[in-house]
Amino acid sequence: MKNVLFFGFMADKSTLDQTFKAEAAPQVSAIKFQMSLLDGFAQNDVNVRILSVLPISSYPTNPIILVRSKFFELPYNKVTGRLMLGINLPVLKLLTRLITSVLFGISEVRNVAKLDAIIVYSLHTPFLLAAICLKALFRVPVGVFIPDLPLNMSGKSDTGIRKIAKNFDNWLLQRLVGLVDITYPITEDIAKEWLPRGLKFLVVEGISPTFNGNFQIDTNSKKVFEKTSVISKRLLYTGSFTYIKKFVQWFSVCRDLNADLVLVGGGPERMELENIALTDARIIVKEFMLGEQLDSEIEAADFLINPRDTEWIGSRFSFPSKLFDYMGRGKPIMSTRMAGIPEEYFDCFIEIRDDSLDIFKSSIEAALTTSEQEIVTRIQAGMNLLNLTKSPKEVVRKIISSWSKC
Repeated sequence: MKNVLFFGFMADKSTLDQTFKAEAAPQVSAIKFQMSLLDGFAQNDVNVRILSVLPISSYPTNPIILVRSKFFELPYNKVTGRLMLGINLPVLKLLTRLITSVLFGISEVRNVAKLDAIIVYSLHTPFLLAAICLKALFRVPVGVFIPDLPLNMSGKSDTGIRKIAKNFDNWLLQRLVGLVDITYPITEDIAKEWLPRGLKFLVVEGISPTFNGNFQIDTNSKKVFEKTSVISKRLLYTGSFTYIKKFVQWFSVCRDLNADLVLVGGGPERMELENIALTDARIIVKEFMLGEQLDSEIEAADFLINPRDTEWIGSRFSFPSKLFDYMGRGKPIMSTRMAGIPEEYFDCFIEIRDDSLDIFKSSIEAALTTSEQEIVTRIQAGMNLLNLTKSPKEVVRKIISSWSKC
């Protein structure tokens, strides 16, 4: 039986629910990704010990200042964790995470007869430093998941001290990553353009959500796919309001599109999106929501959409993890053709093009009139992808296999 030490952003459900109440844009997608990953380890008979911190913004954005250490359990066999002590203040936050990660990490390694791997979720400097220290002390291979690139994801031109700080952080992260054994980038372009040459990698763009694994499509339901010229279709986006403004602006210009656009979430573009909604009654902006409230919004939608701008500089380094959640919902999915989304996924999605306003409008119109048979075929293709090659058990099996190459 294998043993893994996992550094990540995790806690029990009640703690996360309480924490997210104070977050404008909770990191729900990151939590779902990690939960599926941990489920995959359990299904592959791996003992996992988690050392974690809360996925929260620093005080005063989030009112929590002190995070107390405590043990927690997740609903998977062989998976337990410790939420580490933390001071949620700028700078001190990073220092306490580094110290606690090293100290608790040493304790955890000593408590197992043999540790097979240390897994780090995301490019988080304290976690990376702690993992590298533990590797040096105990000669345990380290693998790092790279769901995004902090510097390369921004389309803004920073200047002055901010630019210097970002470039230094990017330089430091690349040097630290060069000291690990294997990485799991979310797209191929991260491996090609950012990773140090010669570093082993396995692209993992996502994992099937564990809570939607048994969803069945009702292909006899005419209500879900009913097409009329009178009732407008409801398009739903959920998540961070970043790099979706272009889609919303162009949708608003196309006033004769027979559709409503519902945006659920929060983020830097929120104010601009709300201003657009004031001029177009078809556009509705709602606060971030979870659980049954979100499920109700999804149930009411005719299409789930991924409207990210394909000209965004970070497009080739991003695979929106919400797409895995969408595929498990049994709803048709519209998506722009972001460079980070592999071609195989467009057997499941209906493509939205944003080359020009005219092409954008015609692609939306085509998507809205997609035949019932085509919609069912694409939904089923998504389900097959989730249940076969992207299931937690299969993805983690490949991850475990990659350790033999370290």
